[in-house]
Amino acid sequence: MIAASLPLCSFGASLTLENSGVNSDGTLATPGSTDQNFYSPDGAIYVISANPAWADPGGVASYVAPDQSDGSIYDGGFYTLDYDISFDLTGFDPSSVLIEGSWSTDNSGNDILVNGQSTGNTSPGFGGFTDFTLSGSSGLFTAGVNTLDFNWSNDGGPGGVAIEFSSATASPTPEPASIALFGTGLVAFGLIGRVRRRVRQRQAAR
Repeated sequence: MIAASLPLCSFGASLTLENSGVNSDGTLATPGSTDQNFYSPDGAIYVISANPAWADPGGVASYVAPDQSDGSIYDGGFYTLDYDISFDLTGFDPSSVLIEGSWSTDNSGNDILVNGQSTGNTSPGFGGFTDFTLSGSSGLFTAGVNTLDFNWSNDGGPGGVAIEFSSATASPTPEPASIALFGTGLVAFGLIGRVRRRVRQRQAAR
């Protein structure tokens, strides 16, 4: 689980993304409480106790659902919902983003959308966790605030989704001063090379 952002470095930095059903300190939230990390245009998201038939999140996430019971009460247990989480890429190169994780759904995970665009990632059900990878090479990430949308459905009876992030990184955008300094260094390196060549030419002429 990714609990906090790390200091920026030239080789990439961590982004802040929290798993479903956890508190800000990474501990599991109390069943019946509202999820602190995901939001939905369809209403509140509640942390629930996992059905015995569902894959175990392993203590790093909890299942969440649209009601405080077991996901079977909301709309009679038949629904399709969007559970979203946002993060800020200000100061990062969107093309360098790499997010990896897994999700488990009852009944099905239909898609993971990046800023409203489909990535084709699905989850077949609750018997296990299905891995996903979201890369900046797709061109779907942008500077500023970005949103991941986990679209899932329940076809009656208990319903829920558990989402785990295993890693999320991006490379910081170089500061203008750093770019200028780098360019100055290249110019200086070139001048030094020219001076050395001239000295060698003079010594050879002697």
